[in-house]
Amino acid sequence: MLVSYPFSDYLNIIDNDNVGEVWFRGEETYFSWWDHVLIKNNNIGFIIFRKCYNILIDNNVIRLALVGHGFSGGKFTRNRITGQVSVNAKFYNNIIIGNLISGGEFINNTIVGGDLNTPTVVYLNNFKNNIIINPSGGPAVNCSYVNSNSDYNLFYNGGNNNLIKYLGISYTNVQDFSNATGLDQHSSDQPVNFVSPTDLHLAPTSFGDPNLIGIPDTNIVDDIDGQTRNLTSPYKGADEIFDNPLPVELSVFSSTININNVNLFWTTTSEINNLGFVIERSIDNLEWLNVDFIEGHGTTSATINYQYSDKGLNPGKYNYRLKQLDYNGNFEYYNLSEEILIGSPDKFSLSQNFPNPFNPNTIINYQLATNSNVTIKVYDISGKEVLTLLNQFKVAGSYSINFNGSSFASGVYYYKIIAGNFISTKKMLLPK
Repeated sequence: MLVSYPFSDYLNIIDNDNVGEVWFRGEETYFSWWDHVLIKNNNIGFIIFRKCYNILIDNNVIRLALVGHGFSGGKFTRNRITGQVSVNAKFYNNIIIGNLISGGEFINNTIVGGDLNTPTVVYLNNFKNNIIINPSGGPAVNCSYVNSNSDYNLFYNGGNNNLIKYLGISYTNVQDFSNATGLDQHSSDQPVNFVSPTDLHLAPTSFGDPNLIGIPDTNIVDDIDGQTRNLTSPYKGADEIFDNPLPVELSVFSSTININNVNLFWTTTSEINNLGFVIERSIDNLEWLNVDFIEGHGTTSATINYQYSDKGLNPGKYNYRLKQLDYNGNFEYYNLSEEILIGSPDKFSLSQNFPNPFNPNTIINYQLATNSNVTIKVYDISGKEVLTLLNQFKVAGSYSINFNGSSFASGVYYYKIIAGNFISTKKMLLPK
C-alpha cells in the first residue's frame, strides 16, 4: 500500500489484517504533506514515513521494521513491533522485540533486542518508566547527546560491562552512571521475567517487584492492553499488573552525616500491607547486619516520611539498605545509592557528660585521633577512685560510654580519661 500526495489531511487506516507494506510519502515541493493520520488495529508487515505530521499509530502488530524520515508530531502507542524502529516520535506503552533509534520521548515501553555491538536503544530523549534489555550482553542504551530527563528505568544486559553508554563513556551499572551524571537516580539494573521471549508481558514471578515501580505520568493512563495504570505506583514497561499492585512506593532514600552518626531519611508515597522496615548496615561491603526495625503504616495512599539515626560509628565505609516486610512475610530490598564514609577524628577530646546534672544515667563522649589504650575512671570529691568505666584498647574514632550512678551517693564526681599522652578531667553532679 502506497499512500502519497496530494491527499494531505485526515486519513484513517483501521482494522486491516495482513497489510504487506504501508508507505506514507510526501514531497518537499508540496506544502500539503500528510497531516492527521490514524493507523489503528492493523496487522502490518512494514511501514515507511516521509514528510508526515501528527500521525497516531495505535494498537498495531508491525512485523519486520518501521522507518520514518521527515516525521514530526507522531505518536506510537500500544503497538507490538518486531525488528528495527528508526523514527523521531513519542513512544508510549509499546512492546518492541528488536532495537530502536529515536530522539523522541520514550515512556513506559518494554524493549528487548540488540546484540554485542548494537545497543537496544540509541539516541533517547525524555526517557522514563522503561524496561530496556539486551539479552546478548551488549549495551542497553547509547546516548550521544545530553539528556536531562532520564529516570525510573530498568536496564539489563546479563550483568556484562557497558550497560549504558552516554556521551562516549561506558558504564557497567546504573549506580556508576547515576553517580557520574545525576541521571536515573531511581533506576535499576536486574533481570525481569516475561511470559516468553515473544510475549513481553510480565510473568507472575515479576509481579510486585519493587524494582519495577515507576513514576506516574499524565500522558500514560493505561497500558498496552488498555488496562488502567495505578495512579501512584505504576509499573515500569508496557504492562501494568493492576491486580498485583506494588507493595511500597519509595520516592526518597537519602542520608546525612554528623561526625560519626548517620541519619537516614526515606519517604513512601503509598504502602500496601506494609509491616515495616528492617534497617541493615554493611561495613566495607562485608556481611549485612540488622540495625533496627521501624514500623510501617499498613495500607495507605498518604505520603509518609521516615527517619532513623545510626549513632557512634567507628571510622570506615558503610552501606545501608531497607528490608521492607509485609504482613505475609514477603520482603523487598531498597538500597541507599551512596556509600557512607566515616573518618577518624583529627584530635583527642573528652566531652562534658550529658545530661548534667543527672540521675541516675549520663553519657560521656570522647574522641581518639589514633589507636590507643584507653582508661576512664570516676572519682569522688575527695579524689578517691570509685569506678573504672573503661580499660581497653580502642581504634581511632568517636565513642560514647554510659555511667550509671544509681549505687552512688549524691554529690560531685569527676571522670578522667587517659589515652596515650592525652589526659583530660571533667566534673559532673549527681543529685538524688
